[in-house]
Amino acid sequence: MKIFETNQNNSERIVRFILGALLLSVPLVIGFTRYTIALGSIGMVSIFNAVIGTCFIYRILGVTTCKIKG
Repeated sequence: MKIFETNQNNSERIVRFILGALLLSVPLVIGFTRYTIALGSIGMVSIFNAVIGTCFIYRILGVTTCKIKG
């Protein structure tokens, strides 16, 4: 098993990327508080997951939404 084995389908990756971009911009729009920085961090993780196609929580739970292994 590879470390970055794809376990997300393309539509899920697109949704994660869009939501991650929105969450990443929250501190810039609303202001820098602990809450907005936490939301920005979640957005950064979501974008990372979308780009590499691997969700580590899915991996721990043994879930995959990708039909093709790769």
